[in-house]
Amino acid sequence: MFGWISGFIDDHGETIMGIFRVVWDTIKGIFERVVENIQSVFRIFSAIFSGDWSAAWDEVLKIGERFMGTIENVLSGIVNIGRNLIEGLWNGINAMRDWITNKVTGFFDNILGGVRRFFERVPSIDGTYKNHMTLCV
Repeated sequence: MFGWISGFIDDHGETIMGIFRVVWDTIKGIFERVVENIQSVFRIFSAIFSGDWSAAWDEVLKIGERFMGTIENVLSGIVNIGRNLIEGLWNGINAMRDWITNKVTGFFDNILGGVRRFFERVPSIDGTYKNHMTLCV
């Protein structure tokens, strides 16, 4: 009953794991940036209350840099997910092509084998006709 699941995982497991890895890394990066920005907000207020406007401004700039880095990471993650999906589709198409090729080749091999067996059974006095037809097919 669960054989198709095992086959699906065998065929697409690498693609699925690649997608999960990219999604996890992207989400983890977003949360790390959020925590860092919350800490920066506290440092900004601390700097403002102590009158250190330069430190406050530096923290504001760091928040902007982290925000841009997060956007870049998210876009990079989307590109990687797209790449993994396309590679998975391509691998699936190639596997399907190979499967169809094997089925068609097997079909014609069976037909030619039947024709060969038929002519091998054709009686002839000296075997010339039978040997000639077997070589042709």
